[in-house]
Amino acid sequence: MEIKKTITITLAFVIMFGIAIKLGSSNITNKINDMYLEKPNPKYSNSSLEPNSKIIIVPFGEVATSRHFDFKVIEASEKVEINVENNTFTPAPGNKFILIKLKVRNSSNSTIELYRYDFVLKDTSTINERYSFDIGYKLVLKILKEENDKNFTGFRDQKPGIIKYTYVLFEVPETSKLDELVFVYGSSHFNLN
Repeated sequence: MEIKKTITITLAFVIMFGIAIKLGSSNITNKINDMYLEKPNPKYSNSSLEPNSKIIIVPFGEVATSRHFDFKVIEASEKVEINVENNTFTPAPGNKFILIKLKVRNSSNSTIELYRYDFVLKDTSTINERYSFDIGYKLVLKILKEENDKNFTGFRDQKPGIIKYTYVLFEVPETSKLDELVFVYGSSHFNLN
């Protein structure tokens, strides 16, 4: 009788421990990687997948949920060249690069991918000027490879709850002003400064 009770208690403990590990694994991983991302501000969050969702302007440094991800713009900078893998990359004449560093958390319950064609840079000083991430995608993959840092991520297999850094890169006219550009993902428009 005593053996059955001990076995039952041990099994219950093992099951509860397994559940606790499963539920807390993303938090443990984030702590090991020394990563933290504040909770998204509901005022700036919209997880709707509808194409005509209300546009939300997110102030620089705020965390917002857009679709299945929490984002925070950490840094945005203008670059006339990018040096990576012992090569210098320059934009087309009359253009410059805008390099944006993001902190990202998958806020869904499943492993999903960030799709590069969902990232856009918009110039608010004009009506229709939008810049695609496609131009900078391959260069960002080179930057991430050179960073060789476990706290940075590409765009595939984003695990639930895990917080990572990444970059997005756009090529824009050299007359574009950083304070007139917004990073767009879903219905969220993130200010860059």
